[in-house]
Amino acid sequence: MGNGLNALGKEQAGFIGDRLASTPVKFRSLVSSTLLRAMQTADIMSGPMHMSVVRDSLISECTMTSSRADYMANHTAQEIAECDAQVAAAWDKYFGATPDKDTYDVLVCHGNVIRYLVSRAVGLDAKEWGRFDIGNCSLTVIQVMPNGSTRLAIYGDVGHIPLARQSFSGKGGGWGSAK
Repeated sequence: MGNGLNALGKEQAGFIGDRLASTPVKFRSLVSSTLLRAMQTADIMSGPMHMSVVRDSLISECTMTSSRADYMANHTAQEIAECDAQVAAAWDKYFGATPDKDTYDVLVCHGNVIRYLVSRAVGLDAKEWGRFDIGNCSLTVIQVMPNGSTRLAIYGDVGHIPLARQSFSGKGGGWGSAK
């Protein structure tokens, strides 16, 4: 489902795959949503990371309850309720404590889901996810502590992508178009 990656998107996917491959972290899993661009991104990332990709529809893009009326306008109450349940299940699945050892999972999904997860991680009302912008193929790191609390370590980092190759779901920081 959805549009495939264009040439820029494929290039950005290579950059994030290389960045993650260069870290000292041993990742437990590489999981992508079932939407086409996320699957293609994860497939490109899997090469330099030397990992197989697992697909999970729980992290597929949808529109959950938002404080922004413009986000809610084109969706039925049932669609929104189904999305709310889906992303809550994704949170429960991927953000539980692992007190015996540190584990690292890479989730490749679209911006609404990432922004929802970040809202939950920092203790905002989850309806406020629409207040964030996010870079395409950016890196977000949410840490889950042994007691189950969460902390946002990195959000929307695009430092691995050359400035001229950066793009955002909205306007981003604005420096990409500055002359």
